[in-house]
Amino acid sequence: MFVGMVEMGWLKINKRCGMLIATVGFTIVWAPAYGADNASADAFIVAATDTTSEGLINSVMDRLKSASFDGRKFAPQPIIVSSNKDLTDLINDGVVDLAISDARVAVKAMIKNPMTPAMKASGRSTDLAAVVFAVRDGSPIRSMADLKGRKLAFEGVWNRSGYFGPITLIQRAGYPMEYLDTVRNDVTPDAINFVFAGDEVNMVAWLNRGLVDAIAFNRTDWNNEEETPLHIRETFRLIVDEDVPMDQYVTMTSRNSVQRRDVIQNTLTSYEGGIAPFKKLSPEDEQHIDFLIETYAHTEGNYLAHE
Repeated sequence: MFVGMVEMGWLKINKRCGMLIATVGFTIVWAPAYGADNASADAFIVAATDTTSEGLINSVMDRLKSASFDGRKFAPQPIIVSSNKDLTDLINDGVVDLAISDARVAVKAMIKNPMTPAMKASGRSTDLAAVVFAVRDGSPIRSMADLKGRKLAFEGVWNRSGYFGPITLIQRAGYPMEYLDTVRNDVTPDAINFVFAGDEVNMVAWLNRGLVDAIAFNRTDWNNEEETPLHIRETFRLIVDEDVPMDQYVTMTSRNSVQRRDVIQNTLTSYEGGIAPFKKLSPEDEQHIDFLIETYAHTEGNYLAHE
């Protein structure tokens, strides 16, 4: 097993080719050198993707450096990967102690291990999802509020701008949501009823045919002639066009004992200089995550739920 130190910086792992790329930043220890069952290991592995704010990673790292467990200082080392899939794999493989991510990775980790806790970033996120909601041009729908009692199509249950971005916007606005197994299901009058179309082409076709009242997807797809042909796009109208700040979570994994997790949580939620980088999940946060997990459970056997 490889055990080594890279004195130059962040470690980027490309699983497909096995390439390790170091860039200027931190001292790195390759995580598999430490057993997943070694809860008191000096190396503390923090994982994130290359789109995660460096300021957020640095804040977590700096705070953990000042903490200790069982008389031993944490020695946090970051692993930076290029995708949420790689980040999820690191969690599932027991490689990391905590991961910084948007809700997609936190939810996947909690589905895999219900005992995996998470905390939410306190500050406004710089991670933006480019989201648009479209309706047919002659529709009476003018805003998200008008979607109550209507059918809204998302792309797929793990899709960033085709589900997680739009659902975040809707949840923040406080609108109730109702999942439909198929586009033919009857609607609940006091909720936004949603269904998964599976891909952008289906979404556009369903809206064009009147099977759904609105679609929510990526702005890039809206402007893409192959995904949304101009002659069809001209018959649609946007009711939402927004860059949605994605919530950021830190997820602690099963590598951590209960006592060790308490130390980590207290360290990351304590106020230094009046600013806490993370906070314990509020009941509302937990409801939002439970909603995402429940939706996944509904769609797990449905091919439309997958990207």
